[in-house]
Amino acid sequence: MDELIRPRSIYVRNIVRDILGPHVPEELVEHAALSVGSQWFILLYCGEMIRRLHPHLIGKNNIEDLIDHITEFSLAALRGLKKQRKAHKRGEIGHEKAGDGMTANMD
Repeated sequence: MDELIRPRSIYVRNIVRDILGPHVPEELVEHAALSVGSQWFILLYCGEMIRRLHPHLIGKNNIEDLIDHITEFSLAALRGLKKQRKAHKRGEIGHEKAGDGMTANMD
């Protein structure tokens, strides 16, 4: 855990912090880093089930496509969080979950 998992977790958290910026609450950074990492964990621990459900998506020939997708998806989500946070600070959106300032009122 301390030799392999924790350093990689810190690495991802630092990248997420860099993308979201220095003024984002640490809890949000940790949640976002967990969301990014979870996509890889699901492949590691449930890979065989996913291969059976979606054999055309996960295989030796298209792993680069999957890596690109997860990277693009994660970056888009992080940029969306950053944009939403800025809009909230400007008063352009409300929030429903008290305290986090990140849940947009979609009504």
